[in-house]
Amino acid sequence: MSPLHGLPPIDAEFLNEIRDNPFTPKDTWYFIAAATLTVLNRPDDVALVLSHAIGSVVDAQEQLRVARRIREALIKSASIGGLPKASKASCS
Repeated sequence: MSPLHGLPPIDAEFLNEIRDNPFTPKDTWYFIAAATLTVLNRPDDVALVLSHAIGSVVDAQEQLRVARRIREALIKSASIGGLPKASKASCS
């Protein structure tokens, strides 16, 4: 994926750094990343976060929980970044 607005592309290494950050509460990295990318208007990268987060989970119920938490973060980010960005991110 090409850089958008001069920002580097998101990759698995970057997502692992966010996940493994000792200051990030457990099981929150993916919805924090998704909400941030939504406000930055990078909906394609939100799909990468979802794929990466679900790919690291084996249990189907836990995968559903991750997807629901990301969806909730996108809905809540609409109040900060605007509805068009959240809508675009949830459709990607």
